[in-house]
Amino acid sequence: MVKKNTPHITQLPVEKVINNGSTIEYVLPLGGDGWMVKNSRSKTFTVITDNKREAVSIARGIAKTKQIQLEIYGRDGNIEKTESYAS
Repeated sequence: MVKKNTPHITQLPVEKVINNGSTIEYVLPLGGDGWMVKNSRSKTFTVITDNKREAVSIARGIAKTKQIQLEIYGRDGNIEKTESYAS
């Protein structure tokens, strides 16, 4: 379920561009409950969800469609998983 109000975002990764010039799709934790999907070149989030599973599903679909990299972060701020859909 997408949340309507934007909670405080604790930390965003620094903008990254991969060697081939493509971007990265992120799954990031929010300061309170919830998870955010965001592209590295976007100033705003794509979507905020109630749970990580839904955020990962949305971000994975975007990454596959755009053929870019996906980075999934944990609540501790560390990358848990990286997936590449670049052709």
